[in-house]
Amino acid sequence: MNKRAVADLEVMRYLLEEEDPVRQAYIEFTGRGWAIRRAEGICLHKVAADGVYHFIIEPLPSNRNDEYFKETRFESASEALAFWDNNRDRIVFNFEDRNRLRGGVE
Repeated sequence: MNKRAVADLEVMRYLLEEEDPVRQAYIEFTGRGWAIRRAEGICLHKVAADGVYHFIIEPLPSNRNDEYFKETRFESASEALAFWDNNRDRIVFNFEDRNRLRGGVE
């Protein structure tokens, strides 16, 4: 029997936030690139609406087209991490974030 080490395994998911459970997110390989996700089936939409980025519910696989993948996938985990780091303050996790980022009351 061959013994493997953890270093021999391919990493498919990286945790981004862990201090605040409401803002937990991760970068995950999807087979069609890397996505930033909050949970299975909920990913970050890279096109800013109202100057902020939102997580969206993913459509069924048969309803995903090239435009969808362009708007929700990254070429690499490094690219996804850079996007996260550069835009973290403009990513909406909940209604409080949305109101704060749009200049409303918290």
